[in-house]
Order: sequence, then structure tokens, then C-alpha cells
Amino acid sequence: MRALQRKGFAVDLAAAPYNLDAASIAWVDGTIASMSLEEKIGQLFINHNNEFTPEYLDGVLENYHVGGMRYRPGPAADVQEHIRYAQSTTKVPLLVASNPEMGGFGSCDDGTFVCTHLQAGSHPDKSIARDMGKVAGVECTAIGCNWAFAPIVDIHYNWRNTVISTRSFGNTPEIVVERAKEYFDGISEANMACAIKHFPGDGMDERDQHVVTSYNTLD
Repeated sequence: MRALQRKGFAVDLAAAPYNLDAASIAWVDGTIASMSLEEKIGQLFINHNNEFTPEYLDGVLENYHVGGMRYRPGPAADVQEHIRYAQSTTKVPLLVASNPEMGGFGSCDDGTFVCTHLQAGSHPDKSIARDMGKVAGVECTAIGCNWAFAPIVDIHYNWRNTVISTRSFGNTPEIVVERAKEYFDGISEANMACAIKHFPGDGMDERDQHVVTSYNTLD
């Protein structure tokens, strides 16, 4: 096994899911070796960007050395310029996350709205979910995003839940799993990383966990 020993941890960067070649592995080793402890700690954090200005980005990257960012959607050209600037000034390439649940819309204001998860889940043709993922992947990568906070795998058990509502593929595990896999396969064609959400899950409690602690009664 071609494993790299780092202070007691064995990481085989040549194997899945990394699949790095020798040159890439050398870059990883060299980059980590050159980083301070503060820079390594910063890689654990994702900043929620609230501004598009270079001054704001300079402050975040120079002071906190974050591993990635999640931004507020705006016009595609503004978002693209924002991401390009950030990537050009950071020491380590950034994970750039967006919320392309319904297509390119969610990553930028003028992105393509394909449909909601509920619409993709209620139609008998499961390929609609794959198409939604494909569009999301193409438009996200075009503006510089490489990490999708999607698809949603919450099961809509409680019709009074306002957080999920039309953001769920359905009210059975079977349809949710089937359509989520279609979306995942579609967006993966654009080499996007996916953070399938939510854990431990919405869909049961009717409270909004953005503003108050929700409670999941399932085991």
C-alpha cells in the first residue's frame, strides 16, 4: 500500500477517493509542510461571505486562512469575479460552496431554475432529477463553485414543516433515495463535490432550525 505516514495517520492519496498521481501527492506534501499551525487550523473553517469586495476577501483569507467559503448569491458575473479573486490570492485552493438545489439558481441569481425537489420527486420520470443535477453542475462550475450543498435527502413526514416543504423529493425513503441518486449522478458529471443534506434531518419537526433548536423524534 502506497500510504503516507503523517504523525501516526496513514493516508493513501493514490487510492479512492483521492486518486492522486505522484505530482499531486508531492504538491500535497509540500504544501502541508510549508503551512503554519494557524494555517492548518484555518483549513477546518468555511467562511460565510457577506461581501464581494476584494478588501473583505483579503481580510478573511489573510487573517483566518479558511479552507473554503460560502457566499450570498448574486449576479453570475459578480459571483464569478468574487471567486476568481479569492482563488488567485489564497495559498491553498478553496472549496467554494453554493446551494444549487433547483439547478443553477441558488448559486447565482440569474442561474437556471429547473424545478423544486418536490416537482422532480412527484413526476414519474426520475431522469428529471438527474437533469436538475446536470444543469446545477454546469452552471456552478462555470462561475467557479466546486462544492454543492445538495441534494436534499430529508423525508417530508410532517406537512407543517416549513423548512423542507417543496425542498424534499417526497414522503417515502424509497423515492427520496432514488431521486437523490439521480441528482447526485447528474451533478457529478461536472466534477462537483456534494454535501448531501441534512443531518440529522429536517422533515419531522415543524420548527425552523435556522432560528430555534429543532427536535427529531425518529430513532
